[in-house]
Amino acid sequence: MKKVTSVILLFCSILFSYAQISEFKEPWKDSTRALIIDPYSENPIDFEKLITDKRVAGIIHKASQGDVADKKYAERKLLAKQNGLLWGSYHMGMKGNPIVQADYYLSITQNDTSELMALDLESLDTAKFMSLKNAEKFISHIYSKTGRYPLVYCNNTVLEEISKNYSDTSIFSKCGLWFARFIKEISNFNTTVWPSYTLWQFSCEINCKKTGECWYNVPGTLYDMDVNVYNGSVEELKASWPDNIFRTYVTNPVFASYKWRNSFDIDGDSINDKINFSFSEGAHCCYKIIITLSSDKKEQEFPFEMDGGYIMGVDNSQPEQFNISNIDSDSLPEITMKIQSYNGELSEIPKAWQKEYGIKTNFIIIQYENGKLKVSNQKK
Repeated sequence: MKKVTSVILLFCSILFSYAQISEFKEPWKDSTRALIIDPYSENPIDFEKLITDKRVAGIIHKASQGDVADKKYAERKLLAKQNGLLWGSYHMGMKGNPIVQADYYLSITQNDTSELMALDLESLDTAKFMSLKNAEKFISHIYSKTGRYPLVYCNNTVLEEISKNYSDTSIFSKCGLWFARFIKEISNFNTTVWPSYTLWQFSCEINCKKTGECWYNVPGTLYDMDVNVYNGSVEELKASWPDNIFRTYVTNPVFASYKWRNSFDIDGDSINDKINFSFSEGAHCCYKIIITLSSDKKEQEFPFEMDGGYIMGVDNSQPEQFNISNIDSDSLPEITMKIQSYNGELSEIPKAWQKEYGIKTNFIIIQYENGKLKVSNQKK
């Protein structure tokens, strides 16, 4: 028994180490990871050379700083789209009225729904830069005007201050983290607000002094170009741009070939649909299912929390917890889940779920019926 236990612990240790290496140790060396550059007007770009690197999927360009617009924003937005690149922009938050700054930023971006938005919190020096309190107001105003949240860009000093004063239910946590840290390995990432980064800015003039000798060299740019690695593949980035890239998907390469991920046609249109999970971190808890139907291309994340005790993401090893199969006579597959279970113990179904979905048990079915996804109780 001790020998079996040791083997299991060793296996878990190997998987955990793999996850740490792939996510927090030089992830730019993983050729499947997407890259993004974030220039401003003074960074020269040769687009013809840039697009030869198929890992560089997009650009997040400076749009504004305080009440000053970047003079290359509009020109490069056009060039980026002409060259098939994803487009995003950021506002550098400065001292002053955050609502005025948010409106100015939006006046430049024109609420382009295909454009990723970001707020650059450059420093804790509030005599010059935007304070965290004003950042809250900026983000809230952006959301009230657009229904969308921006990425939050910050270095480790700012991250630690945010983590000291805010939680994983704060408005910052809804934004996704664009993390600037110019080291090869992160061993002390603070998970108080964000379980991980969405983008990691790992290269710029701080740690590269000569063109061609950076940790990653993007063609058509110089040594001082800011280069970022996305916590996922080029395909995942393109599929979730601009706003759903914030989610922390369980997509570790060890289990990248889960049979259920893209192998079922839930809505019956002869095209397989995308099924995924977001993960709140922790030893066991909690997974929330995310379904994107090919028929309407709308991502739907359900609030149901599933425990299951999966080591590195939801695999096919516990069909009593999660399974996809045709359990009735309509020829379409159904998703069965055990929800509100923590370390194997069932908890009460929240009244809000009972009211919205009509579920009363911890065992549910998600299926496509009458043109939409429907949730119901399993018959036990």
